[in-house]
Amino acid sequence: KVKVTMSMGISIYPKHAMNKSELVAIADGMMFKAKEEGKNILRTPNSNDIVNILKNEKQKSSMLVNALENEQIVPYFQPIKASYDENLQIHELLMRLNINGNIVSAFEFIETAEGMNLINDMDLMVIKKAFEHIKNENYKGLLFVNLSPKSLIAGDFINTVNRLVNEYEINRENIVFEITERETVKN
Repeated sequence: KVKVTMSMGISIYPKHAMNKSELVAIADGMMFKAKEEGKNILRTPNSNDIVNILKNEKQKSSMLVNALENEQIVPYFQPIKASYDENLQIHELLMRLNINGNIVSAFEFIETAEGMNLINDMDLMVIKKAFEHIKNENYKGLLFVNLSPKSLIAGDFINTVNRLVNEYEINRENIVFEITERETVKN
């Protein structure tokens, strides 16, 4: 037997919000609140919930804009161990924010960054910093780079990455781009 539980958050137009992004943020916040309260619960917001969720979204938005302006987007190299060859070096490049010495995981901001259309600039910044690090450390292993599909179609992304590869003398064969599952599943 398999037991399935469900935690659900609901927001209603126009009672809780007037636009799609706020409705989704409120429903998402209520879903997390349902999980915190013991799971298998349905939650709808009260006026305090709505204020707190929207205030939190504004704070995230402001944090992301400031992080971009102040170049607080930093690369995090997660090692991947190959089971067949202990000498093979592989790392996955992940994005983090360094806000006053506190490291913020992408889980906490990536959807907001995509919604604000900041993800392209953020991806390019973390790639540039990672390539700089690779060159300085003389890293010769494989680097798997997580990308939002939005980055691939935005602006001059491919040409910019090619310029960075040349500038930092990166071996193209050692770079693997991965499209993030989150966006792939949505499409």
